[in-house]
Amino acid sequence: MLLIAAAGLAVYANSAGGRFLWDDELLVSGNPVIKEWSNAPGVFLGRQTGPQGAQLYMYRPLQFISYMADHYLWGLDARGYHLTGIAIHILAALSICWFAYLISKNLLLASITGLLFVVSPLNTEAVSYISGRADPLSALFIFLGMIFYVKSEEEGGKRYYYIMLLCWVAAVLSRESGLVFPLLLLAYHVSFRKRPDWRRLSPLFLAVLLYAVIVPNGRNVYLGCATSIAERLPGFFASITSYIRLLLAPVGLHMEYGNRLFAWSDPAVISGIAMTVLLITLAFARRNARAGDGIFCFSVLWFFTALLPYSNILPMNAYMAEHWLYVPSFGFFLIAAKWSSGLMEGRFRRLSAAAVIFVVLAYSAMTVAQNRYWSDPIRFYETTLRYAPGSSRLHYNLGIQYKISSRLRDAIGCYSKAIELDPGNPSYYNNRANAYAQEGEFMKAISDYTKAIELDPRHVNAYLNRARAYRESGQPDKAAKDLEKADSLIHPAR
Repeated sequence: MLLIAAAGLAVYANSAGGRFLWDDELLVSGNPVIKEWSNAPGVFLGRQTGPQGAQLYMYRPLQFISYMADHYLWGLDARGYHLTGIAIHILAALSICWFAYLISKNLLLASITGLLFVVSPLNTEAVSYISGRADPLSALFIFLGMIFYVKSEEEGGKRYYYIMLLCWVAAVLSRESGLVFPLLLLAYHVSFRKRPDWRRLSPLFLAVLLYAVIVPNGRNVYLGCATSIAERLPGFFASITSYIRLLLAPVGLHMEYGNRLFAWSDPAVISGIAMTVLLITLAFARRNARAGDGIFCFSVLWFFTALLPYSNILPMNAYMAEHWLYVPSFGFFLIAAKWSSGLMEGRFRRLSAAAVIFVVLAYSAMTVAQNRYWSDPIRFYETTLRYAPGSSRLHYNLGIQYKISSRLRDAIGCYSKAIELDPGNPSYYNNRANAYAQEGEFMKAISDYTKAIELDPRHVNAYLNRARAYRESGQPDKAAKDLEKADSLIHPAR
């Protein structure tokens, strides 16, 4: 366990210097909610907002409480937030090691599982990205919940069962995907041929239904979703193909896979369906064999069950994401550890030990390299755009970073590309106008501010910015009208 903790610290040490980027401004640096402890009760009541009161369609109060604790300790020093994220990841890896030992009674297998998990480059999106914290936080409580459930099954009594319930509640309050926990318990029972006690399990399933009724979880965002389940579901099987490829060869890692739709005839979809059927069939065949391989069956069922929240049955904002593999990948590492530990206990122990050491070192080097992707916003956006050139949001955010770095012409180019891809977003015009104004091109700036106001007549900043541009271009009367309009929007009761 000390080795796992040391490895985690070593591979993520260079991520501690990373800055806020992508959604970090929305959730952390620009979020007024996390800056006052008095907002904590409101967070649990669902009042989670971002900059300028932007509504965040999620219910993850423990994630926000962790940011509040960080802000109390570090202010807006991103290094502190990264250190907290690294600590949570290491704790999750240690809980994985503990859980793997409980179900296998094999310390070597458990150690390899935890070690592979803690250094895997696939986890950088959840660890090195501050806004990705919900995944490791929820995973920590999921695995602790599994640990105490297994202990309650093996040792009896109610103490461990109640601790398990508390862990599950914490997992759900960290990320909605924690609701899959009861199905993971069923996978445990099925894989190891343990008859479930429905008096202990049924309350969990009832709680899931109650949660679905009480907590909206952003469903209002998707009421107008234009796609059906039949259109979205092929993307889940296409993601299976990509996920398995990434698990076997974690290269080309990046953010923003997009909300792409796939046809059922797409080769990636067919491949994903074939691999799903093959792996599940093989899992039950090995479980039912004379030797009865429960670990393999459990690993496969864990992988697919833990992916269910991201299957796009309920609309998601992407068809796949690397951080969604954080919990499911445990199944892959458990299988890898089972096979490698078996070889290490046999006649090929030196060769297999060397192979494990090589993989751990290769993973570590890849993780250290991938952390640099998350360390600098400009590098992050420029790299991601190579994989997703059609993302207007990436072009827009890169433009913001260029503007911060005083690269105004580059910023204008990025904003123009964002407008070309999404001409209906008023923020894109407003920010391009700001860059034009800084360059002294006030007529172009006024034209863009006007377009932003046409798209959003209540865009206060566009009125204020246009007033400034009118004043700088010698049109004080028009500036006064814009200031008057902005004031009426800010103070409608006057």
